[in-house]
Amino acid sequence: MRFHVIDRRAYVENPGSYPFVVLRNDSWDDYTFRTLFLPRLHLSANEVVDLEGVKILRLGQAGGRTSIEPEFESLSSEYCSLGQSRSYYDRLLSVPSEIRHEYLSGLRDVSTFAPGQRKRVEGDDGFKTSLLRNGTEVLDYAVQTLHDEAEADEPAETDPRLRDAIDLVSATTSNDVKLRALRQTRDVLAEWVDFDDERHLFATVIEVGIQELEAFVRDERPGRTPETILKNIRTNIEQAVDWANGNRYFKFAATLSSVLAVANAVARS
Repeated sequence: MRFHVIDRRAYVENPGSYPFVVLRNDSWDDYTFRTLFLPRLHLSANEVVDLEGVKILRLGQAGGRTSIEPEFESLSSEYCSLGQSRSYYDRLLSVPSEIRHEYLSGLRDVSTFAPGQRKRVEGDDGFKTSLLRNGTEVLDYAVQTLHDEAEADEPAETDPRLRDAIDLVSATTSNDVKLRALRQTRDVLAEWVDFDDERHLFATVIEVGIQELEAFVRDERPGRTPETILKNIRTNIEQAVDWANGNRYFKFAATLSSVLAVANAVARS
C-alpha cells in the first residue's frame, strides 16, 4: 500500500494500483505543532473510505508541520500516528483486516505498539501537546478495540530477530558473538516490554547478564565461566516467569521464555 501526501487543495492522479491512501495536509495548529492529516483510503475505483483526521508526528519534532516524504509505503521508526476520533478506528474496522493492518502499520499507529514502545512515545513533548491534545480517550479506545487485531498482540517469541539471536549463539564459540546475541535480545524485547518498569524483573536480569558477560570477555571475572553466569540468569528468569504469571502480565511469560531459550542456547554452545 502506498501513501501519497498532498497539500490541502492539491490533487493526486490515480496511481493505478489499489489500495492506496491520500494524506491531505491540514492547517490545524496545536500550539505550533501542525500534525493533522485527512486520509482517504482508496480500496478500488469505486470504493473510497474517508477516515477523518489522523495526526502524524516525528519524534523529537520541535513544532511546525510534520515533514514526510511525498510518497511512502511505511513511515520509519522516527514517526508515530494517532487517529483523532473513535469513528476513525470504527471506519478502519469496516475494511478488510489485511488492508487495515497494512494501513495501521504503514502509519505506525501508536495503538498497535507494545506497552513499552507506547510508553516511550507518550513521553515525547509533541505527542503530549498535539496527538494527545484532547486526552487519552481515543488512544484507550483504539487499544481496546484493536486489541485482538494489532501486531503488538503477537508474542515476542515470534519475532524473527529473536530466532536469529538463538541461531547466532548456537553456531559460534565466540564469547563476543554470544554477547552480541544477548544485546540483540535486549533490544528486541525493549520494543515489547517497558524496561523502565521496576516490576519487570527480567529487565534487570538481562542487564546484569550482559554486564557479567562483558566483564568475562575482558577477563575481569577470574574463575567464572559463561555457563555459571548463564545458570544464574536462567534461574532468575524462571523465577520472573512464575512471578509474572501470578500477576497476569500480558505476554510476559512468553517473552521471558524467549530469553530463556537464548540463555539455554548460549550455555550449550
